[in-house]
Amino acid sequence: MINHRKLVFCIIIPVLVGLALNSVKAQERAPSVQVSGKIRNFSNQEIKITAAGINATILTDSAGVFKYHTDKLTQPGYAIMQFGTNAQLDLYLAPGYDIKVSGNALNTQTLYNSLILSGVGAQTNQYWKQVFSLYERFTVKPLTNEWYDIKPESFVKIGLEKDKLDSLENYLEKNVFGISNHDPFKEVFREMSFVEMNVTKLFYLLAYRWWNELSVSQTDSLIQQAINPRLFTSLNTDGLIGDFYFQEVVAYFYPDYLIEKQSENDPSIYQNSLKRALEICDSLFTGKTKDYVLQRIINRQLPVIYSQNQLNLLKPFILLIQDKQVQNDLLFECTQRSSEIESVAVGKEAPDFSLPDFAGRYHSLQDYRGKVVYIDLWASWCGPCKEELPLLKEIHDQHISDSSSFQIISIAVKDSAGKTLRSDLVNKLQLNWLQLEDEQDFVWNKYKVTFVPRYILIDKQGKILSFDAARPSQKTELERLLNNALEK
Repeated sequence: MINHRKLVFCIIIPVLVGLALNSVKAQERAPSVQVSGKIRNFSNQEIKITAAGINATILTDSAGVFKYHTDKLTQPGYAIMQFGTNAQLDLYLAPGYDIKVSGNALNTQTLYNSLILSGVGAQTNQYWKQVFSLYERFTVKPLTNEWYDIKPESFVKIGLEKDKLDSLENYLEKNVFGISNHDPFKEVFREMSFVEMNVTKLFYLLAYRWWNELSVSQTDSLIQQAINPRLFTSLNTDGLIGDFYFQEVVAYFYPDYLIEKQSENDPSIYQNSLKRALEICDSLFTGKTKDYVLQRIINRQLPVIYSQNQLNLLKPFILLIQDKQVQNDLLFECTQRSSEIESVAVGKEAPDFSLPDFAGRYHSLQDYRGKVVYIDLWASWCGPCKEELPLLKEIHDQHISDSSSFQIISIAVKDSAGKTLRSDLVNKLQLNWLQLEDEQDFVWNKYKVTFVPRYILIDKQGKILSFDAARPSQKTELERLLNNALEK
């Protein structure tokens, strides 16, 4: 006989437990985020919204009205709304925000000038409108020739317009973050705005340093004048990973500056700057910021690595990345790069080629078997390539007596549009050795080339001696390699 009480109990208890678990999950789940509004001069077009964990596209209707809703944003952070190629709007987004946006998206300037924000999170986002307004009023526009030409002693006052920036920071503190607006994320964004403001100044300062080749002591002096020292203990701001200035500072400019600074006391650091850059990243950064910087450095370096030793150097740092998908992708790319390196390793047969010269006559690598061959891969658009040419001519002229056992071959790659420029340069500099055209990217692909200038040394038996040979400007090292090869 069925016990109906037990049956009801068995049905009700699982249901109640399920409801309780769902209730707990609902409480744990971060509130959703909504951005909506009406944009003039942008009807029936796509808006792209990007932030950490978000890469969405939405469509405005015929009146420019749009609505975006997501529960994927679990942490406060920086976001970008891109209105086609017309305009861009920076935003701070956080769980629970419900921001309404209206403005004229004719271009970025008109968007900010006409921008009206309302709803939850609107008061905190006044920050971006004020920042844009200030940068539009810069007397000297950053990253212009006029800006780069400012004397170092005047850079902080005139180039960075420190007085204006200080006034803006004070204004924002009083009128954006100093107002009680019941935003639970206000303090998070107050700190984020501090980092964003100072990291932007540091970006321009380090770009100016790079362009003008300032010494470490000169750079240190500018940093002391312009940058709040608290920035350097606040760089682990995961919410700013989508910000361009933050990206460039943490993953490029600042590590590069630290390497140069440290190499003053230890010049050997420059001999393995990649390892030092990764070590700096490991020591400076944590969390998602560390993941981002490691991934950026490794992605930038992988295509220009031509030795298994350097490739092996990357792997321990890849394993430090917490995002397993990113980690696995990079390990896979390392495996692929390892196969490419192995195909052009020292001792391997150099891939043969048959390429035309300026007159259309074809020449193959096989034609020069019995000679040491020094291959120069270059292009008319490559400044460093052209700087090496007069020095390469010196090497050629010094070995003119070795013409029976030594051959230089210059091969133009990825430069079909520059043939006339190259021909003029060859004639002007009297580069009277073999000049070939890799019009179908045969050498580029077979030799696994990823950048120029690139120099390859091949022995008399047609085997690779060095796939990353010394440049003409590294004369002592190159002469040692050539003499050793010629003696065999």
